[in-house]
Amino acid sequence: MAIEKERKNNNIVKWFGIIFVIIIIWLVYNPENKKSSSQPILAPSLRIPYEVVREWSIPNGGFGKVIIISTKYRTEKDLRALGDNLKYDTRNERNAFIFVFDNKKASGLYEKIANMNKKESNFFDQHKIGQYTRNINTGFHRYEITVNDLGSKSILIDY
Repeated sequence: MAIEKERKNNNIVKWFGIIFVIIIIWLVYNPENKKSSSQPILAPSLRIPYEVVREWSIPNGGFGKVIIISTKYRTEKDLRALGDNLKYDTRNERNAFIFVFDNKKASGLYEKIANMNKKESNFFDQHKIGQYTRNINTGFHRYEITVNDLGSKSILIDY
């Protein structure tokens, strides 16, 4: 009896040990438990105000937006600051796709991007001044700005 009881206790200890090791391995290797090694994102010192004119959710987390800013912020310095704002505003999101315009009518053309006539297309190109993209699944995190219009050279900012 004593030998059988000792074997039973050893089996219980062995199973607890196996379960313990599995839990430790899961905690160490589970990507959702890993903390980001990057520095915390601080609130930007310069806030560029923007208006959200369209927003939609992304099924695996995050959102898409079409935003407009005042034309007075259409400078490289202010558009870079807006990128910092968007980075801060999306810090807790898995994904973010944000299209930046400086004209409300042009932002409305986003809905019919595939069916614009030449005049609408030119107007759209003059006023689409940025695109912020964050995709945590692929690690892609970029803000592209055009200070003049889409026909001019764009500036890429990788985060």
